[in-house]
Amino acid sequence: MRPARLLVTLYAALALLVPAAGAGAAEAWERFFTKGLGDYKAELADARAAGKKGLVFVYQQDPCPYCERMKARILSLPEVQKAYGAHFAAFSIDVRGSVEITDFAGRRTTEGRYAREALVRGAPALDFYDLEGRLLARVPGEIDDPKTFLALGDWIASGAHARQTFEQYRVARGLSGAPLKINVYKPANP
Repeated sequence: MRPARLLVTLYAALALLVPAAGAGAAEAWERFFTKGLGDYKAELADARAAGKKGLVFVYQQDPCPYCERMKARILSLPEVQKAYGAHFAAFSIDVRGSVEITDFAGRRTTEGRYAREALVRGAPALDFYDLEGRLLARVPGEIDDPKTFLALGDWIASGAHARQTFEQYRVARGLSGAPLKINVYKPANP
């Protein structure tokens, strides 16, 4: 084989390998999310059957530097993925998205319309739902500390959100950090 042809062949082989090597690392955060078909009524039943405590929606948009930072610093961590995966089915919702979904009531809508109707005002934001599809808590804004993010999941999964504020929960466990704005919802018919 002539040197020029060998060089072209090597470059072509390298070009095929580079995207594949980068793809796995770039998508580590995707393992945080449950693979689903966008039928959240059915996802509730699946979560119940799997012994989960509820669902968590992570509202995102593109471009969103805060969302990207949260994906890289929080959602990509194996300990976060393991802890949330044990208790929740987690789904990504694009606040501007046109992907069709089925909401908890069985209505067809889009991700963007669902986010607007849920009064999500920005991204990132988190919504935690119980296994009946009732909103338990909303956390607007970026969470930049893995320990805080893990404690938040524990606070919801343990049911402590019904008895104490997140700050009380965090202090009782010796955790510090900037206060989070959390809207807690009490179901009308628990």
